[in-house]
Amino acid sequence: MRPAIVIVTALTILRLALAVAYPFLDTALRLPVVAVGAASDLLDGRIARRFHAETWAGGLLDAVSDKLFTVAILGVAWHDGILGPWLLAAVLARDLAVAAAAAAVALHRRWDGFRRMASRPLGKVTTAAVFALGIVVVALPGWWMLVDGAAGVAGALSLLAAGDYLRELGRARRGQV
Repeated sequence: MRPAIVIVTALTILRLALAVAYPFLDTALRLPVVAVGAASDLLDGRIARRFHAETWAGGLLDAVSDKLFTVAILGVAWHDGILGPWLLAAVLARDLAVAAAAAAVALHRRWDGFRRMASRPLGKVTTAAVFALGIVVVALPGWWMLVDGAAGVAGALSLLAAGDYLRELGRARRGQV
């Protein structure tokens, strides 16, 4: 196995481990963990592209790691009363839409649409906004206007990205991609 793939995979698995540990962490450790998780997401993609270590399985693992990490952070923020349920639902709209589409594809055993569908620019921007929201809810939980504003931006982007991914998946299933 090439060293770049090992590094990329290790960074992605680190984010998975951080997602599992996050709900059990002391409050003082949450901000450094969110920062490490965000940095690992930034680095694994850059390293994979730079050293041509991109694989479909690696991309899928990266996406799952991102989703679990953000669900851990935002779920704890909701549990702690920092993030309201409607904002949480909006922020997770893209992930819920993709999960529903994946379930539908799995039921019909038509994985080709997912295999051909690359990550989308709006999805990347949404991921960055969600990670920024994670930093805000951990670093400034009492700043309600800032938390709600960051959640509103991330939620709006997530809703737009959900539509974009579903449209692209539909195009891929019809063979237009």
